Parts: sequence; structure tokens; C-alpha cells
Amino acid sequence: MNNRNKQGLKYSALNVTLSSLFLLGMANSAQAESVRLQAESFVASGGTFADGNANPINVYSVNGAQAINYINSGDYVEYDLAVTTAGIYSVEYFIGTNVASGSAIELFMYENGAWQSQGQTTVPAAGWDNFQALSLTNEISLPAGTSRIKLVGAGNNDWQWNLESVLFSLESADDNDDDEGNNPVVGTIKVEAESFVSQGGTYNDQQQTPVTTYNVAGQGAINYINAGDFTDYAVAVSEAGMYQVTFNVGTAITNNSAIEILVKEAGQWVSYAQASVPAFGWDDFRPITATAIVKLPAGNQQVRIHASGSNAWQWNLESFSLVWQQDITDGPVQDLDADNDGVIDANDQCANTPANASVNANGCALSQLDSDNDGVNDEIDQCNATPAGTSVDNTGCALPSGNIIDVNTADPTLPSFVSFNDNTPQGKKWQKVNNLSDEFDVWDSSKWIKTNWNYGGTPVNMLNQNSGVENGNLWIRATLNENNPDQWFETSRVRSNAKIKFPMYTESRIKVANISAYSTFWLNNGDINNRDEIDIIEINPVPTCNCQPDYPWKMNSQYFITKNGVTERHHGNSDNRTDLSDGNTLQGVLWTEEYHVFGAWWKDAHTVQFYLNGEPVNKVNTQQAFTLEQHIIWDLWTQNSSWVGGLPQKSDLLNDNNNIMKVDWIRTWSLVNE
Repeated sequence: MNNRNKQGLKYSALNVTLSSLFLLGMANSAQAESVRLQAESFVASGGTFADGNANPINVYSVNGAQAINYINSGDYVEYDLAVTTAGIYSVEYFIGTNVASGSAIELFMYENGAWQSQGQTTVPAAGWDNFQALSLTNEISLPAGTSRIKLVGAGNNDWQWNLESVLFSLESADDNDDDEGNNPVVGTIKVEAESFVSQGGTYNDQQQTPVTTYNVAGQGAINYINAGDFTDYAVAVSEAGMYQVTFNVGTAITNNSAIEILVKEAGQWVSYAQASVPAFGWDDFRPITATAIVKLPAGNQQVRIHASGSNAWQWNLESFSLVWQQDITDGPVQDLDADNDGVIDANDQCANTPANASVNANGCALSQLDSDNDGVNDEIDQCNATPAGTSVDNTGCALPSGNIIDVNTADPTLPSFVSFNDNTPQGKKWQKVNNLSDEFDVWDSSKWIKTNWNYGGTPVNMLNQNSGVENGNLWIRATLNENNPDQWFETSRVRSNAKIKFPMYTESRIKVANISAYSTFWLNNGDINNRDEIDIIEINPVPTCNCQPDYPWKMNSQYFITKNGVTERHHGNSDNRTDLSDGNTLQGVLWTEEYHVFGAWWKDAHTVQFYLNGEPVNKVNTQQAFTLEQHIIWDLWTQNSSWVGGLPQKSDLLNDNNNIMKVDWIRTWSLVNE
């Protein structure tokens, strides 16, 4: 297959808007709905990789149109197909192949939790890019709304076909549809983020495309969104009206992250609403509702989601929803107060004010303001009158001379952040806790113990022999036991003998293992049924699941409280590319390239502030009191799940350059009166 010619025929009949919805006149004067799926607008793909490409399929251009090629037998693409009228539809592929025999396309629909075949069609040879109309011999039944479909290279030849588009045409509507066919049900329109039909932006992250799709916890989403990036969608609107938009969005950016919705009207993009995105974590998707509402006529509308904040990094998006509020009005809409801060949307300059936050006359809380324009919001700004142009750290205070934060030069007798921004409370001092501190020159059994209980549902087996102290480091090694298929990942856990509670600070200098597994540093009281836990880090630097692109820089942090069978949990994840000051020498440095210093200041019964390389990053606040004394723990473990990042290659466990987590030191202090 060396001559897969990209030249071909472009038919004027195919020159339509991506995923467009339009009406065709019928001989009996009735009207039929037709939906054209552009082949390149797939939301998922998979297959055999039999052609050696990095992806199962390729998107390419031919005579100004786009199509997909390099389809092998067994390769597939999935689409979200939206129709407004339930009924019987005909299917027409615009498809080409140069394979004389053994080329076929099969259509599946996802129904009742399984893929159901709708029929297979042989593709005759007419040229790779000679896209001929080819009809599915049978018709299919489609419900109103969005259905997931899959197209599969179903022939027995290694090479299959190229595809430009698929046309679904309504042949007869269901009897329970309105007689006029124009009285759809008012409700919610949900749009999956990965179903965009086009994208654009700045390429500030050096990716090949402005936007990347990925999977997290079994759901599709988009990431690598920089300021100015956007995705466009074809949205089928059954009822004209004013709609409220809610974004299911996540970010680890503490300020200047915002999302905007625009609608194309008369060839121009019109902005209707935007919302600030608070930091909960890149993959901790939360519903954020914009204050303003969106005007949508009935029919297929072009909608754009735009990263409108000023920070270089913006947000990840799982989906957005549009909920009908009222009939279309060209004048002022009713006095809505979407964030319930007491300031109506028409006068509210700060969308999505946190619940119960005090606001000014403009509807802005301290967390939404930056009075000195230093990039740090007023709620956390400890130096709120910074002169213009001054470089600041994450607390809004001027960086020390030279604007450099090098955690490796910090005073080892105090928490590292004291050397760069000493915010020790007045009248307090840090007192070293020696039995929870160690430079690891030798193994000290008076301080540390190896505990061998195992996590359930994992291939992990904890062993004493897989940890120790050598060359000034505590080490934990992952090794392979091919004779134990259920517990082939052999590793270890080290725990402190002593316990501690707030107010305290602990930090450890760690180089994580270079395998798809969690290198961890955490605190736990030791009772799973009455549990307080602080996970300072759970880091997988090289996930194998193809679903966690941020993990090489992501510091997963969280807390757990379990009381009476009820668990409270909240993430405080950070990213060393975006959450460290520009003057930090370890900003953007991969976890596997250098040692990093991870810390936690357990301030009181409800607050934990996490630290990274001498700077405060994200924090967590609990609802229940968080009071139990806790051990300090390190371990190295894995699990076949997307949130961990997938299992390592077994061959990686044979390489001592990759399979060892190293701990240079641990230093712990209590906060006491002077």
C-alpha cells in the first residue's frame, strides 16, 4: 500500500457545514430531517494499528475537504449522532477504496449497554479518494436526541476504505411525534466536550493541535487548553429560547481561568456568557453556571467554547449543558442572579462567586479580585499593595533578591518556605520533631517500621526486602515475580513509629520511580473505620493508560475522613508547570528528572496547605473535624485503573534505573509558642 493517493473527487453535494442539520423537500410536500456526519468529527477511535501508525486512523485533506484514511480491518471510529425527530432513517456513506475485494463497512449503535450491529455493506473499488455514495441496504431506527454510533472496517482485507462523510435521512417519523414535526420537548441539551467539530488557538503548549482529547475515569474530556484556544460544536436545538449554560469543568489554576460561550449569528461569533473557573483540580470536574443566558434559535446552531482567561493554562472540560429558561427576547432578560450573591446578573462583574462569600457592590468576592494586579487574588494575597512590575511568589509577595526560589538552598533547620516567604504566624516558632525527621544515613528502627498489608484489587505484594537505606537515601524498589500472577508487583511500605497532629509541617525530598505506579508520601492514623488521612503526593510520572497526559507534572494531593461508614474526600491537586513561580528553579521539571520537595502544613482541624519545592500550592478544607494523630508513610504501588494511570510494563520492573523510589530526607516540625 505504498501509493495511497490523496487526490480525489470533491462533490458539490457534499459541500455542507460540519455535522449540519438541514431539511430536504419531499415529493409529498412533507419535510425530512437529514444529518451529515463529517468523517473527521469522530469522538473516539481504536483498532489494530496494523499499519504501524501511531493512531488507528488518520485525518487528511483532499481537494479542500477532510476525510479519514489508513483504515485496517478491525479499525473503528465512534460518533455522537444528534437528531431532533425520532423515526426510521436511511444511511448513505460517501466512501472510497482501491481494494478489489474484502472491503466492508459495518454500522453499530450503542443500545442498552452494548453495541448492536445495524448492518454491513461491501465497498466496491473505485479509488481511495473517489468518494461514491454507498447506501446501507436496510434502514435504521433512531431516537430523538443523541446516539453513539460506531463504524468498523469489517472486511477481511488488511486495508479497508477511506471515508468523507455519512448522511442519515429521515424516511418516516415515529407516530408519537407531533403532526407538524415542530413541537419538540423543552429540556436540557448536553454536549460532550470531545464532540467538537473544529478547534483553534495559540499552540502555546507546543502540542500538535490546540486541543487534546483524553479519557479520565471512563469519560471523555478535552485538555491542554491555553488562553485563546477554542472548540466549535454543532448543537441541535429543538426549541428556540434563552438557555442557561453550565460547564462541567476543572482546573488547577488558582486565578485568571475563565470559560466563555459564543454563538454564530449572521456569520459573526457573538459572546453570550462567561464564567470564572475555580481551582479544584484538572480532572475534578465541577458544574459552573454562567450568570448570563444564551439566545438559541431552533435548528442546528454553531456554538464555540473559548478559553477567555489570561493565564497561559486554562481548564479541562468534560461537557456543557444548556437548559431552557424562557422564550427568546431581544431586550433585557429577567433579573437573574445565577451565583446567588445578592447582585443581579446584569450588574454582577464577577460570575460564579463562591457560596456564602461576602461580595462588594459589583458582586465580587476577595477571591475574584486582584487589587494590585500581581496575579494573586486578594483572598490569598499576603502583600496586597505590590508595586507594579514586581515579580511575586504564589502568596503575592515580592520574590527575594534575584527572583530565584531554589529549594535546595533553603535553611535545613526550618521549613523550606521560610527561606523564601516566611509566613510563620506571629508569636509562633517551628520546633523540630526529631523522631519524625531523618537524613537517612542509616536505617533507624527506632523511627521507622516496614508494614506489609496489601491493597485490595491490585497486583501488589508488600515485602520487607524491597526497601532499605543506602547511599544517603531511603529506597523502595518495585520488582517482578512472574511466578505469582496475582501479586507480580513486589514492593514495600515504610511507616513512622511515632504519630503527630496539627499544628505541624512535614516535607520530604523525593525522586519518584520512573514506572507507571504511584510513588506516595502520606499521613494516616491507622484505623480504616475511623480514618483521617492526608495524601501529600500520589505521583505516577509515566502513565500507560493513554488517559492522564498531565501526570508527568501533576502532584495528586487529597484528604480522607471516614466516620461511621461515611467518607469525606477532597482533592488539592497541583501542577508544577503552572503553580510554581517563574523564579522557581524546578518549575516544569519532570518528576523523574530531579528530586522534588513535597510538604504539607496541617494548620488546624479543617485546613491543610500543600507545598511544592518551597512554595505553597493548593490546599484543602474539611467539613468534619480532622483531629486524629497520624503516622508518616511512603510506599510504591499500582493498580489497573485510569485514576492511577494504568499498570507498568513488567519489563520496567527489571530495570533498577527506573523501578526505585528514592527519599533523600524527611523533616518535620511542630508549630509552638515562642
